[in-house]
Amino acid sequence: MRWHIDWVDDAGRARGSAGGAGAGAGHRNLREEPGIGFDRCMTEPIIVPEAGAALPGDFAVTVRVRSEQTNGVMAAIEQTLRPKAFIPPHVHLNDVWVYVLSGEIGVLVGEEVRTARHGDWALKPRDVQHAMWNPAERPARIIEVLTPGGTERWFEEVAALDDDDQAGFDELSSRYGITFFPQSEWIAELRRRFGLS
Repeated sequence: MRWHIDWVDDAGRARGSAGGAGAGAGHRNLREEPGIGFDRCMTEPIIVPEAGAALPGDFAVTVRVRSEQTNGVMAAIEQTLRPKAFIPPHVHLNDVWVYVLSGEIGVLVGEEVRTARHGDWALKPRDVQHAMWNPAERPARIIEVLTPGGTERWFEEVAALDDDDQAGFDELSSRYGITFFPQSEWIAELRRRFGLS
């Protein structure tokens, strides 16, 4: 059975339906992605080599663990949020656990606003509207654990786009099952409350 997001309700929760071909057009079903490996176990220890250079862009994203290294079970990225940086409300098809290496981040999940500081974990759950920002005057460094993996490739492909390529950004987001909400009332509210850029 395949599950697809069809629409998002007023609370920002993604809604979907079980269906076959054609349902949820444009969204990737990560559960059926080749190599995701939910039915396979890892039997040998894996040491992931040191990551390469950070990707270009405002968040200095570094892919630390690739989904291909975990049979698709997870991936991990490291990134830095500059002071007052803001990632606006969106949803995606995987859970993202955020570990704060330094500084602090704010998160919106559904209708709840919380702060995670050095050493804290925060969950950005699949299919629930969420946003993230740095409310402080110093950079925040985080690790994001993507479960299942696969969307680390979205960061890589977005980094290769021209800054003004909105059509390319929208196509990539659709391909990876990520939906942003540019009309969300939370954008103005969070920018006002935390002085975000």
